[in-house]
Amino acid sequence: FHLFLPQMRLSPDALKARARAAEASGFDGLALMDHLSPPGEVDQPMYEAFTTVTWLAAVTDRLRLGHLVLCDSFRHPAVLARQAVTLDHLSGGRFELGIGPGSTPAELAAFGLPTYSAAQRLERLHETLDLLGRFWTGEPVDHQGTFFQVEGVRQLPVPGARIPIIVGGTGPATMALVAE
Repeated sequence: FHLFLPQMRLSPDALKARARAAEASGFDGLALMDHLSPPGEVDQPMYEAFTTVTWLAAVTDRLRLGHLVLCDSFRHPAVLARQAVTLDHLSGGRFELGIGPGSTPAELAAFGLPTYSAAQRLERLHETLDLLGRFWTGEPVDHQGTFFQVEGVRQLPVPGARIPIIVGGTGPATMALVAE
């Protein structure tokens, strides 16, 4: 069982206390959210998702840590691959990558990010997942896709073990991506 712990309206001390309480109570993990502005609560404080989960990894010992779910549109796959591998190593293999195509186009538009259609966002997520798997091999990657182009890039270190991936979303196209 995982605890969903949205990192808004909570101080760093409150987040730490809740994570430690979850660990002491026998939860297997915890997950944060990923937004540039708190949904429906734009006047409330909220901490950035990757930084916060990294900090919570440093103040816990056993919990698996991740997000429900990271928005694919917020990060280039090379950045995400590097973040995930770093947290995998720093947490002793406790990181789980939760990622989805992004369900709030208004948030993307408000922050000046591309507002692709739902089908395009899912296609972008597919391309991201393909690139993550390739980056995590440590081998050189060449890719000329619809959304990303990389030439002869290589990322090291590789994950210590297989990083679990949780894909968030709905509908038959998302389920097909999950199955793949």
